[in-house]
Amino acid sequence: MWRFAKSVLAGTIAGAALPMIVTVPLAAVNLIWPLTGHLDIFGSIYLATLPLLMAFGLVFLSSVFVGLPAAAILKLLSAESAITYQSIGATVGFLVTLIGLLAIDATAGFWMCILGVLAGGVTARTWWRSAHA
Repeated sequence: MWRFAKSVLAGTIAGAALPMIVTVPLAAVNLIWPLTGHLDIFGSIYLATLPLLMAFGLVFLSSVFVGLPAAAILKLLSAESAITYQSIGATVGFLVTLIGLLAIDATAGFWMCILGVLAGGVTARTWWRSAHA
């Protein structure tokens, strides 16, 4: 269980860190100079943590529905390796992000697929390292 939690946490942080470089300062500025004329602490917290929440949801669900079954199949086939896990993780991260962007018609956000690749690769790498450390 700890192995799974550590992998999901690492992937979540990897996928959310870059967007949070933008959202955390925006939230801080909104606390100092509220754009709406009134102080909205919860709105600022939501803005700051939104990338983390989104990344967690995507990484967790992908890990449960794709990662764990893939790990079971790789173990059954005796085909486990760091490269195999990372390739699957990065591919799934890319595809999940791409499908999400296409579903909401956010065609200008295709650069975020890089974050999906990073989150999936880090999640898979952490899973592999936890098993072989």
